[in-house]
Amino acid sequence: MAYLGNFDLADLPQDDFAALPKGTYQVIIKNSETVPYKSGNGEMLKVTYEVISDKGKGRLVWENMNLWHPTSEKAKTISWSQFGSIMNAVGVQTCQDSTELHDKPMTVDLDVDGQYNKITKWHPAKSSSAPVTTEPVEVVAESANSTPDAKKAPWE
Repeated sequence: MAYLGNFDLADLPQDDFAALPKGTYQVIIKNSETVPYKSGNGEMLKVTYEVISDKGKGRLVWENMNLWHPTSEKAKTISWSQFGSIMNAVGVQTCQDSTELHDKPMTVDLDVDGQYNKITKWHPAKSSSAPVTTEPVEVVAESANSTPDAKKAPWE
């Protein structure tokens, strides 16, 4: 028998490499670098995001972008479109070096793809694809004398 002291499951460190739950997170790009494909034919941009929102704070999310894919124009088109979404999210109009996007807050929608996270959408900081209201909403009843304008949409 081996004495373990006061071993408690609550004291175990959390798995920092498990996928974050699907949701919206505030992030910044902490690192980006070009790396060659294993085949040696071309290179990709490797991006490391750090979560800065309370939910998941300090966790990292990685993404590989095939900006210079040697054989697939479709892969390049998708990656350049994603890169443009990142530029829009951080408010950068032109970019010559990926480090120009570092440490600028943005919001991303994360999904879980197997055991990894996948970014599905990039937004400017503090926005999301599905706004959530946490404040109570006051509902005002329409007056019996008011007539809705039939030409206006309900949200106008």
